[in-house]
Amino acid sequence: WVGCVASYKKQQIARAVVKILNAARVPYKILGTEEWCSGAPIARMGYQDVTKKELMPHNVRAVQETGAKVLVTACAECYRAFAKDYKQWGGNPPYSVFHISHFVEKLIREKRIAFTKPLPQKVAFHDACHMSRVSKVYEPPRQALKFIKDLKILEILPSREDALCSGAGGGFPAVFPEQAAGVGQRRLDAAEDTGATSLVTTCPHAEMHFDDIAQKRNMQLSIVDLAEMLAQAL
Repeated sequence: WVGCVASYKKQQIARAVVKILNAARVPYKILGTEEWCSGAPIARMGYQDVTKKELMPHNVRAVQETGAKVLVTACAECYRAFAKDYKQWGGNPPYSVFHISHFVEKLIREKRIAFTKPLPQKVAFHDACHMSRVSKVYEPPRQALKFIKDLKILEILPSREDALCSGAGGGFPAVFPEQAAGVGQRRLDAAEDTGATSLVTTCPHAEMHFDDIAQKRNMQLSIVDLAEMLAQAL
């Protein structure tokens, strides 16, 4: 499951996931035009009925019709939609839902993939809201990064259940751009304070938001998705 941001704005995330799946020789299918938006962003903006009545039924059915037993996504918000929201709303996807960090752990256990290229650098990990506080997924992304040799993982404080939002979620930047930029800047400043050269996140919306702020302010901190970091280590 590619997700909107990785389809149109940050295609390097999608390419990174494909590189990981190919390295592990995992057969997969990409839905293309049959992949609609998960509906998670507009549901948060007050259009929950559109997601429930139009987007959710189509998406659950589109994946099911491929015959897939597993859905893998690198998008925290899409993961939340399929793994949590759709189930609460009666969509009940008849397949397992994995974030790429979960799936990499599975591939490592099965000895289907190895990250052999050392990446001697310091990275600060940002807990995406949809993965952390909403879905209670804290350790899998950190564990996935630990599979990379010579990579030093630093915490942006506060972290885990106390982590601050990037400012990218729920359509906030579209309605309140200045406030959203301020929220994001505070998180970027905290990441820089760790001494890291890169910020790693599991949320493409957060990556896009952070990247925009960092470029406008000429910050040296690079913004990278977890899947991109893993793909670099193959």
